[in-house]
Amino acid sequence: MLRNKLLFFLFCILFISCKNKYSTDDFIFHIISPIENNVYYDDLPIVLSINKEIDFVYWTSSINGDLGTGSQISVNLLSGKHTIKAAAMGYEKIISITVLERFNKDLMKSKFRILQTPFDCIFKNQKYKAYIASLNGSADNFFIKKRNLHHSNHQNQNLEDNDDLKLFRCPDNVNLTSFVPNISIFQYLQNIIEDKSEKKFYIVNTKNQIEEPHYISFKKYYSSGNIDVWIPKDTLNNTSFFDLCINEVEDVILNRIFTIFGKAADIDKNGKITIIFSKTINDEKKALGFFNSADFFKNNKDKDSVLYNPSSNEADIIYAAIPSGNSSDNYYYKAIAATIGHELTHAVSFTAKTYSRIIEGNLEAARMDIFLDEGLSHLSENLIGYGFSGGNIKFFNKFLKDTVAYSFCKNSAAGLSDSAGQRGAMTLFLSWCFWKKGGMDWDVDNKVNLIDKGGISFLKELINSEYTGWEAIGYAFGTPTDILFLEMLDSIMQNCSNKGSVSYKKDPLTNEAVEFLPCMGEIDYNGFKIIISEPEPKIKEGDVIKHFLPYSFAFLDNSLLETENIYNVLTFYSENLEDSILFSLVR
Repeated sequence: MLRNKLLFFLFCILFISCKNKYSTDDFIFHIISPIENNVYYDDLPIVLSINKEIDFVYWTSSINGDLGTGSQISVNLLSGKHTIKAAAMGYEKIISITVLERFNKDLMKSKFRILQTPFDCIFKNQKYKAYIASLNGSADNFFIKKRNLHHSNHQNQNLEDNDDLKLFRCPDNVNLTSFVPNISIFQYLQNIIEDKSEKKFYIVNTKNQIEEPHYISFKKYYSSGNIDVWIPKDTLNNTSFFDLCINEVEDVILNRIFTIFGKAADIDKNGKITIIFSKTINDEKKALGFFNSADFFKNNKDKDSVLYNPSSNEADIIYAAIPSGNSSDNYYYKAIAATIGHELTHAVSFTAKTYSRIIEGNLEAARMDIFLDEGLSHLSENLIGYGFSGGNIKFFNKFLKDTVAYSFCKNSAAGLSDSAGQRGAMTLFLSWCFWKKGGMDWDVDNKVNLIDKGGISFLKELINSEYTGWEAIGYAFGTPTDILFLEMLDSIMQNCSNKGSVSYKKDPLTNEAVEFLPCMGEIDYNGFKIIISEPEPKIKEGDVIKHFLPYSFAFLDNSLLETENIYNVLTFYSENLEDSILFSLVR
């Protein structure tokens, strides 16, 4: 009897031990993928994953139904708005995502998706033009009907030294928890300082940003209801070019920036934007101007602190080079005015996309991806009427001269995350989206004033949405970004003609182009002639693209499509093909 009792007691212990292998806390988990409210595509696998190793977590979708079990699985989902549920032992987490149809039937009627190579493409011989494009895909040594001709990316070339002044960006690594407080005593002290006619400011060393910032005395030169302007204290020479630049900003640029994008945060509570003209920018020859997001956060000189932020002036400021009156000079006053518009757009978009979320408590709010942030600011220069004056046309032409060297949203062939060519590419894409969405018009009684026809609403939705990258464009437009990208390529190929140049919209006030398109023809840019033609290179038989980048394209030369046969056969070859490449025929 005693032996039976002991066995029963041992069995109970083992049974209880088995039942308590997992504690309640073991089943409290979080979904780490997919990301809440993100946009995905139906042709690409989506990873479903939680932050704990629970093999029997059960996944379901409101559209697809049962998805499977496991702490990490991969599935393809149908297009639509999904509610994704992960459940285990009575505990569950739910998120929502959107899945879009990327390759819809109408768009793909004249497109061939190359999933592996060699790939034979057979099509009827008609009057087609053609291009190749990648979305998420890429390939090495891509060519059509191999011959001994080679086209390599001009990846070691960039703009002339004078032209890359506009590539300067202040770093985005400021600690986002140290924003300037909104308390009355701080406002009071700030307003006392602002009333002074002289003041010292920190100016980023544009030649070497890791060095300590300059600390320079400035004097207040101009003040209005919109802006305070500061110039170097020791300025003695003719200031007429300051006046000309300020007039451009006051009379045209501010009104249009506020209309298209909105206003930047008023960090120093003076109701104005501060503009500082600093000679250090001219002397260092690395920039025309800049916006420093560090100014939105507290100054901190403790190098050991995670809040180290030595260059902050704790104010909403745009920095610019000293303007000149020489139209062939990089610092021509109209170019500096355009730069102020460009940098002010950065300040407004940073406010809308990031800073507004930070002050609401979201300290993980991200800044816009560089390709989108810069693309918007370059587009802004066009829309406010300074696309030629600011030099945008050079960036655009840089891209068109070698489209396979640049990705619209990924690194260039040279491995650069920011380049003149990519900025030109994004100016093209965002401009096309802006005018496709309806664009804008000008008030006939006052041509400074802009009237929204759909394009301005699109841009405001873009900078105010929570999305920070490629998907932000499609979200704001209402059509997946990948589809817009392919529609744009179809459109520009149809519009480009060897017989003449395409028409483009001009600002009725400044007479500068507000719309950039391939095949614009000859442009007179500040006395210099630039010919904007078809995208190059035109790929011929045997030409090799060393690295076919994601989100890039190239037009095919007409000789590839010319044949006396009823049917045309092209064979595509590559190495290391990832995802797919698209071959598109356009009539």
